[in-house]
Order: sequence, then C-alpha cells, then structure tokens
Amino acid sequence: MKYLVWDIDGTLIKTGRAGLHALKQTMLDLYSIETDFDFPAGGRTDRFITYELLKKVANIPLTEQEQHSHKILKYYEEILPAFLQQYQGEIMPNVTAILDFIAPQQNTYTSTLLTGNTLKGAIAKMHRYGLKHYFDFSLGVFGDNSICRNELSQQFLQNLQNLQPQINPKDIIIIGDTLHDIECAQHIGAKCIAVATGSVNLETLSQANPWRAYAELPTPLEFVKLFRA
Repeated sequence: MKYLVWDIDGTLIKTGRAGLHALKQTMLDLYSIETDFDFPAGGRTDRFITYELLKKVANIPLTEQEQHSHKILKYYEEILPAFLQQYQGEIMPNVTAILDFIAPQQNTYTSTLLTGNTLKGAIAKMHRYGLKHYFDFSLGVFGDNSICRNELSQQFLQNLQNLQPQINPKDIIIIGDTLHDIECAQHIGAKCIAVATGSVNLETLSQANPWRAYAELPTPLEFVKLFRA
C-alpha cells in the first residue's frame, strides 16, 4: 500500500487567496485591525499563522494567546465557505486525472491529507472544488493540531504505525509545493513529490532534495510509474 499524503493550497488547488481574505476579515471583525501578511505563510499551519497575526494585536498576554488562536480559527472557519464562493480559484494540473485514476485501486493507493489547514477549513476547500470524496479524512492530519508542520508528519506516521506497526516510511509519499512539505517528509523518512505549482519555483524545490520534483504533477500513467520502479 502506498499512502499518498497531499497538501492542499498550491498543490491540489488555488483558491484565489480566499483563505487569506477570510483571515483578514476575521482580524478586522474580532480585533478591528487591518492585517497585511508581512510574513511567509506558504506551507505554514493555520495555528502558526494565528500566532503571527496575534503579534499585531496589542495587550494580549502570552498566557492567553492559545485561547485567542482558537477564537480566530473558529470565526475563520465559519466565514471561509462564503469567501471560497466569492473568489475564483482552480484545481491544479493533472490533479483530478490522477485522483480519478487511482481511486479504483484502493488496495494499492490511499489518498489522505497533510495540510496546514484546519480540519474544517480543509473540508470546506475540498467540498468547494469537488475533491472531498477522494480523501480518507480519518487518516489526515491538520493545522489545528500544531504550529509546526514537522509535528504533523510525525503525528501522521505515529497514527499509521498504530494501525500498521510494520509500515515502511518509504511507502508514505507526501505531495506538496513548499520547502516545508519536503522538510516534513524528510523528518519521518518519507518520500516527497514536490510540485512548483505554488509560490516556490522548481529550482528552489529541487535544491531541497525531494524524492521527485516537477513543474506540475505528471500525467496519471507517469505518476503511478513512479511507484513501480
């Protein structure tokens, strides 16, 4: 069994920056502040992003930041579906074709998610672009669980080992578009397919030594050939 562990934003889809706009609206509604994202958010978890945003809000003690992080994410999740409808995005090249091709091969491939999005945020995005049915959400790990993506991959491996103690990490293939995706795969000894369909170019991704790197995902036949070599 090969576990195909997908990132969402920049890998499966682009949302027209709907999530960013929803977070800006969240900060405006909850704290009456205009937010500019002056930190690199690509590949980061939503919890990490909330802590960065809270640095812009005065007079919040460190002991209360976790409580405020949860409040931000809860409000964001409530308004995100409307923003996903408002902003036009797209499914990345070859994504649907690959998912359609491997879907009948359930004894060979399992597709799930490792994403900085919260669980509810991931469901909203996958539902909006008609991809939700392809993924086993029970195996997925999401950005409400940690501020660190490496912790998410470690959690995914531990969850899988609880189900299959003899799992080989090389049978886990993390597919993503940032250096954080590559790093979190290497952190657990998994393979990584890096795609330059997000904000990081192919040369930069390749320099981080992923298992494979592409300008965009290959065709379904080329994709499955990777696992038969």
